Amino acid sequence: MMVGCLLHHLLPNTPASNHRRMSVNRLLFLFLSAWLLSLPAVAASAAQDAEASPGSPPQFTDSQLQFFESQVRPLLVEHCWECHAGAKLKGSLSLESRAALLAGGDSGPAIVPGDPASSLLIRAIHYDGLEMPPTQKLSPAKIQVLQHWVQQQAPWPAESGTPIVRKSAPTVVTESDRQHWAFRSPQAILPPAAAAGVHPIDALLQQQYAAQQLTPLPQAEPRVLVRRAFLSLTGLPPTFAELNAWERRITDTVPGQLNEVGFAAMLDDLLARPAYAEHWARHWLDVVRFG
Repeated sequence: MMVGCLLHHLLPNTPASNHRRMSVNRLLFLFLSAWLLSLPAVAASAAQDAEASPGSPPQFTDSQLQFFESQVRPLLVEHCWECHAGAKLKGSLSLESRAALLAGGDSGPAIVPGDPASSLLIRAIHYDGLEMPPTQKLSPAKIQVLQHWVQQQAPWPAESGTPIVRKSAPTVVTESDRQHWAFRSPQAILPPAAAAGVHPIDALLQQQYAAQQLTPLPQAEPRVLVRRAFLSLTGLPPTFAELNAWERRITDTVPGQLNEVGFAAMLDDLLARPAYAEHWARHWLDVVRFG
């Protein structure tokens, strides 16, 4: 616009000057158009130069990345991540990314891409001053894998910031753990002799109470037992009519005793209800984390 104003003042307002002014404007328009069209090419060239700069990450081939995923990453996970991954890092060194390897830990960068001899990681797996992993030296074949990987500029997939899932350590069951009832196989137990009217299971419980010097609570009232049975098996309380009916049914003529036939009939009735299946199906679906 400034050039157009300048031409307007310099050239006289005549037909010839107007023609020259239009010619100059066309040339100016063509020049600006050519300059604008060249900007994307200039930007692309600058981007390529930036990618080729020493500070940018190198571009790896598919075969190099395949070698890393099939040979190197499993090796690092199995032998190194126990101490050098996650929140707690030994020597402040993480081996979970290429950037972390280049940054290094307390002793400096872990690798020098293209130079295995100068790489701290390679010296450590050779047990040259450092010993990694500390429990057992890697086999010559595994050492060769890591040396070749560093020699090839340490190929690593582009890091997107997605956290890497760490391999959990194998569970070790100690001898003390084996004494827990969950690790002991079921054993047939002969219940002690029971008095008349006492269930064998109750007799076994009484024996254990005595061994542990515990005093059991007195038997609950029939009305309480009805509510407990309903809530335990169906997750629902009994209606007022059900409560009264089953209370009469399970109350024995002997004070303090239950009518076992009536109690068994109540349990059979509850087990046959759809509410029983619905209640316990929800429980087990939660246990297996369904849905």
